[in-house]
Amino acid sequence: MTNALLVVWRESLEAWLIVAMLATWLTANGEGRRGRIALAAGVCAGIVLAAALGWALFDIRDDLTGDTLEAFQIAALIAAAGMITQMVLWMRRHAREMKHRLQSGLAEARRRNGLLGVALVAALAVAREGAETVVFLCGLAQGIDLASMAFGAGAGFVAATATAWLANRSLAR
Repeated sequence: MTNALLVVWRESLEAWLIVAMLATWLTANGEGRRGRIALAAGVCAGIVLAAALGWALFDIRDDLTGDTLEAFQIAALIAAAGMITQMVLWMRRHAREMKHRLQSGLAEARRRNGLLGVALVAALAVAREGAETVVFLCGLAQGIDLASMAFGAGAGFVAATATAWLANRSLAR
């Protein structure tokens, strides 16, 4: 349960921070209500994409038994470890310019596709974090009760939301 809580907290907080950067950019560029609607639509689409991936992985996992299930779980753990390694290495190289890259990508998407581009950028950013969460949870699911993991995941999401809200309030002051 604790592992699921920490994984979901970290990944959800990353997604909240990305959404906050996108919302700030939209406000600074005068997009107002329409921009917020596009952002919310993108966030919802990203959540749906991540949930669909989660459903598919857990459905596949439930159909497997014996050595095949063990191989699937090992592959999920290796994928999770690879994603963590890639993220650490990428962040080491690009952390300072991440906000600028995200905002320049958003500007380009808006220029090409209007607010649909904004929704697409938000959807892909949230879906990426959601996909990481799903892969990590799939790897963790091998030795844990699914109800306990679901409780930990829910608590992690609530904790990430509270952390993002507190950070937003603190930065506003």
